[in-house]
Amino acid sequence: MRIKKTGNSKIETTSFFTKKNSIKCLAATLCLSFTPGLALGSGLKVQFSLAQGFDDNVYRVNEGTLARKSSFVTELQPSVEWTGSSGLSLKYNPQITRFHSESTEDVIRHNFGFQNSGELESGVQWRLSSKSIRVQGPSEAVIFEQGRNAFSTGAVRERRSQWQNRSYAVVHIPVGNIEIIPDANLLYYDLDTVRKPGVAGYDNYVNRYDLRAGLRLEKPIHAEHRVGFGAYTGYQHHGRQGDRATSRSNHYQRLLISWRGNASEQLSFNLSAGPSFHSYNDGPGPLNITQWYVDASATYRLDAKNQIGFRWNQFNWVASTGNLSNHLKTYSINYSHSMNADWSLRLEALARGLNYHGTPVKDWVYSTIVQVDYQASESLRLSFNIEHNQGCDEAQSRPGREFHRTWVNAKGSWTW
Repeated sequence: MRIKKTGNSKIETTSFFTKKNSIKCLAATLCLSFTPGLALGSGLKVQFSLAQGFDDNVYRVNEGTLARKSSFVTELQPSVEWTGSSGLSLKYNPQITRFHSESTEDVIRHNFGFQNSGELESGVQWRLSSKSIRVQGPSEAVIFEQGRNAFSTGAVRERRSQWQNRSYAVVHIPVGNIEIIPDANLLYYDLDTVRKPGVAGYDNYVNRYDLRAGLRLEKPIHAEHRVGFGAYTGYQHHGRQGDRATSRSNHYQRLLISWRGNASEQLSFNLSAGPSFHSYNDGPGPLNITQWYVDASATYRLDAKNQIGFRWNQFNWVASTGNLSNHLKTYSINYSHSMNADWSLRLEALARGLNYHGTPVKDWVYSTIVQVDYQASESLRLSFNIEHNQGCDEAQSRPGREFHRTWVNAKGSWTW
């Protein structure tokens, strides 16, 4: 999308979501799908999905000029994935999204995926994976003149022009009945948006990344249980906002105890938890913070058609608008029901919260999700989704941070 200012300072936009550009994108994808050099038999998988939805609060705010802006939303997502006999997998699945009533939010997400894995004769196993996302979206942020929730900022930010990358590498080395597991992880955001320091309500996004590496030892203590201990070191980079001389870049060390297995035929679980010691460069908030890292999940199978799942995750991160660090928490519980071989139902309740360091802001969003899936044929899958979000300021410290939003979506996916 190109954005330009006219003489009366009104912003005019030219959407990249035109018929011509859409046809080019789809044609390029289909050409790639059937290129002879990549069409290696059954290793090639082609998928296309079309979704139509309605968003009753595009910007997730209840106050100001952006309040309660609604729009029908159309999403197109072709996908090409090739898997080789050596464990190499390549995938490209662009997602083209059009907001019919809010065209400034039109966006194309180019998703590139790579994965490779293997095993040596010695029993050593390894896996590499990387996903890069090029977001072709607006080059400017929006102005929340009446304030906004942190999760409003995040939703709008994800549609802005940027690069993202999520990469992971792990090696499993068996030594007797102990497994040595070194691994490394990268989470990277490079924002391309225009910065406007001093403009009230305008989000000046900064670049961020989290790079972590370490080692853990795992040992079976029972046929159904494994325990482990790990130590990691990492660095979180936090770009500086405007002319501010401070950021919340930090080095951290993390100790983890892990336990995974099956408590019974019905209950399986996976837990990793331990203290994370962060040393911040400067900025508001304490320079040394110790908080618990937790990544836990459990699944209870009621019977062949019903199961309940639980997830708990929390860690320290840095704000996308600069100058602050935070502690992000996520709790979810879900219920899945297979009505028969073709129909399935999923219900989920989700809570996400951000507690900022050094400032009395505690933003949360509570969500309920209902999803129905229907396998119409071997190649066609249909789904219907309803999601409601309730944004809250638990600290009640600033205006404009409360919102509610409902999203309704119907989707069809074809696989060849």
